[in-house]
Amino acid sequence: MAGRFITSQEINSTRTQIDLSHWSSGMYLIKVTIDHQTIVKQIIKE
Repeated sequence: MAGRFITSQEINSTRTQIDLSHWSSGMYLIKVTIDHQTIVKQIIKE
């Protein structure tokens, strides 16, 4: 899978929303790191 880095955000709360409205349609991988644990989720924007 090829791709490019789009953005990085530091979040200091237990819940947040990421605005994807200005992103093009496609598949994105979101990586979240909390206390040295990393989770990667796939998001498909239509």
